[in-house]
Amino acid sequence: MVAAFAAPGPRLAHADDAPVAVRLEYVAEDGCPNEEAFLAEVSTRTNRLVVAADDSPAILIKAHLRKGGEQLAFRGTLVFVRRASEAARDVEGASCQEVAEALAVVVAMTLDPDRGRPRRVTPPPKPVPSAPPSAEPLPPAAPPLIPIVLAPAPRLEPEPRPRSFFAATSLGAGVTSAMAPWPAWYGEIALELRHPTSTPAARASFSYAGRSSYETQEGSSDFRWLGTRVEACFWALALAPDFAVEPWIGFEAGAIGTTGRTANGSASHWRGWAAPDATLRMRWIVAEPVALSLAAGGVIPLVRDSFYLQSSGQTVFRPPGVGVRAGIEASLHFW
Repeated sequence: MVAAFAAPGPRLAHADDAPVAVRLEYVAEDGCPNEEAFLAEVSTRTNRLVVAADDSPAILIKAHLRKGGEQLAFRGTLVFVRRASEAARDVEGASCQEVAEALAVVVAMTLDPDRGRPRRVTPPPKPVPSAPPSAEPLPPAAPPLIPIVLAPAPRLEPEPRPRSFFAATSLGAGVTSAMAPWPAWYGEIALELRHPTSTPAARASFSYAGRSSYETQEGSSDFRWLGTRVEACFWALALAPDFAVEPWIGFEAGAIGTTGRTANGSASHWRGWAAPDATLRMRWIVAEPVALSLAAGGVIPLVRDSFYLQSSGQTVFRPPGVGVRAGIEASLHFW
């Protein structure tokens, strides 16, 4: 006799006749069917079983066959694992072979509820010839087999494959010193692509540095800057689960605009701007999906045009060989 005990679990949704990927952890004592024999028992009852590769999504099934208590000789346990949840099945029987076959039925009904019964056809028993009048009486008939009654098996859904990258948008503000005679405030908006482990990461941003004025005895000049920047980060130092230091390298291109005013009138000009840059960001994940970053870095201008007052030839500004930038950024993951 075999007895099975179960608690209801999640249901596995799949198309009719679609294969179901399974990863099996099988433990059995000596004298019990091995893992190949157990899989063969399941395959006789369903054609949906597919043994999954190690790195592919699949249903995890743990099977354990061991000696039982005093009344029954052997006991088997099945555990169906889906993410953090588990559903178990227990079976007891007089022999290890009997318990293994019962566990195979449970697995087959889990993967293929409509065809979980064995597909082998048992031939009808041979007729017993009637005994002659002088023969000895026939021995008593064997007791009828008790059918195995199993509770509905759980249906589990394979875990989805994790995303390779996720996107975030960020807003930032800070101070820069390379685009005007005096440090100027700037603002930027950026789009990021990140690996789930934080790096590698890529970033593209648009920035605007506000008006910075320079006064002389002959007149005044106003400076402003527009530009775009692309950056990449290939490594990060994780100081805590939600805090990391990230070195970024990039390149920016744009234009510096100036308006000069004297007693004779005013004039405006725009000049090109290009510079490689490096930035160190300290990134803190406040609460998913929000993160804050402190950024500081430098730029090396490749275009260093001089700006001067046309009336007197006095130089007002020429970009330095190296400029610095510092700011704060807030990002939001949206995909």
